[in-house]
Amino acid sequence: MLITIRVKRPRLRMPCVSEFTGVLGALEKALAQEEPVALATVVWAKGSSYRRAGARMVFGARGPIAGRLSAGCVEKELGEAVAEVLASGEPRVVEFDHTHPDEVELGWKTGCPGAMRVLVEGAATAWRAAEAMRSALDIDESVVMSTDLATAEHSVGEERDGWFVEVLEPPPVLLVCGDGPEAAPLGEMGAALGWRAVVLADPGELPRVDERVLAVVCSHDFTRDGAFLRALADSPAAYVGLVGARARAERLFAKTGVDGSRARSPAGLDIGADSPDEIALSIVAEMLTVLRDRGGGSLSGEPTPIH
Repeated sequence: MLITIRVKRPRLRMPCVSEFTGVLGALEKALAQEEPVALATVVWAKGSSYRRAGARMVFGARGPIAGRLSAGCVEKELGEAVAEVLASGEPRVVEFDHTHPDEVELGWKTGCPGAMRVLVEGAATAWRAAEAMRSALDIDESVVMSTDLATAEHSVGEERDGWFVEVLEPPPVLLVCGDGPEAAPLGEMGAALGWRAVVLADPGELPRVDERVLAVVCSHDFTRDGAFLRALADSPAAYVGLVGARARAERLFAKTGVDGSRARSPAGLDIGADSPDEIALSIVAEMLTVLRDRGGGSLSGEPTPIH
């Protein structure tokens, strides 16, 4: 399962879904067992901070349980704030600023010129955040959650001015249309990312397609691929890809009357993929560029920041 997080002021980048569900599961377990627990959430970030707003981490009395907010450069200091919150029950906002030009010499040693603010809250309010996150996963609808950073009060279902606002969205659906050799690794990779992966052998099995759908056609049967394409062509799917040679795709578009610009073909990024597993990897990577609104080029050649 996958969950998307965005924010309207400012917009949040989609987090790693498998991590998100792991954080949620750890938080729910601790709350259910009435164990001491604290939830840390990045509520603001700038520069080259390791994580962005919306990233979360769960702490227990003995230390971190799930999630990650940095590459290890803030967890120790954050642990001190967690201990205070667990003892007092009062939430805290902790700021980390590594933008000083001499930050390595000053003792942070990250070498990453970024800053972030982290809300640390205890069980008294964290249960409400967990409730909202679970709702987004289970009811398959967007859930708006506003958080007062002074009190860690969470208001679900409304966007409050001056509060930290998130829109927790249900996961996109990976539709693997066909039973070609790429189908199994595509489904496995999607599931590993926390996506809702559905593998279909027959066009008649297509479920309702909305804007959260990422579809890839890979039956390698000319007639079935054509039927899948016709069914997906006028849908609001966020991504439609077709596996196979470009010349074959052009024949399919001509035969079905589908606009060739509607489907990415050959599907995937140009990484030199050859085997089914590698082809699946290239397709999933291209899907991520759509979800994250990125170009898919090499990071080493990009003049702009990665966040």
